[in-house]
Formats: sequence, C-alpha cells, structure tokens
Amino acid sequence: MHKRNRVMVFGVFDCFHAGHKSFLRQAKRHGKELVVVVARNKMVHHIKKKGPYHSEHARLKFVKAFRGVAKAVLGDEKPDVYGVVKKYRPDVVCFGYDQHTFKKSFRTWLKKRKMKHPALVTLKAHHPHRYKTSYVRPDGKI
Repeated sequence: MHKRNRVMVFGVFDCFHAGHKSFLRQAKRHGKELVVVVARNKMVHHIKKKGPYHSEHARLKFVKAFRGVAKAVLGDEKPDVYGVVKKYRPDVVCFGYDQHTFKKSFRTWLKKRKMKHPALVTLKAHHPHRYKTSYVRPDGKI
C-alpha cells in the first residue's frame, strides 16, 4: 500500500460503533491526513429515505473526537456536488465495503469534470452481519 498525503471518506456515522471505528482506522492507513465527510441530515433522508437518529452536528462531534481524524466536516446538501472534494483535494478516497453505488456515482462525477483522479479504495467489512447500519437500534445496541 502506497501511503499518500490526504485521505477522504464519506459516511453518515449515526450511532457511532465498532464498524465505523474500523472503517476510519483502515482509511487512515492510506495516508497521513484523514478528512471525514459527515452526511448532512437532508442527504441522509435523500439516500436512506429516513432520517438519522442523531443530528448532523452530533454525528460530526462523534467523528471529530475519534483519534486519527485530522478534519471532520459536514458534506454538501445536494447530491453529486462534492464541493468538499474540490476544497480538500484528496489523494485517495476510501469507500466502505457496502458503498458500491456511491463509488460508481463518484467515479462518474470525476470523469464528467475531467478532474485529476484520486485513488479510489474499497475497504474491508468489519463483521458486516453484526455492525451494518440496518442492524443497529437507535439506542446503539445490536
């Protein structure tokens, strides 16, 4: 694995759990600086057809407190905008094992804009049968 300077990840990070921690640790291994983009409430509704349990500011706070995160920011409020990518210019973007559709749309977005491609990496699952978002109750218990 070639270590780059800036790594970026995207996620909802609701009911912050061991799967999220594993995801962030794996991403951090790909670079020196980890930038985490936390999905806005409006985007969570758009993508998942339901709202998150925690507010976007609470989720941002959970992520900022995690060791290894250099910067945590709120994402864009509209789909396929990626202003944060333009602003932070990551060398690599890491995707969760279950973010296939997102990775595909992100790659299409890059091609349309003829942007310099960051490396795109899919990370490994952390006990997906136990820690997948759909299995986590609002109180954070499995």
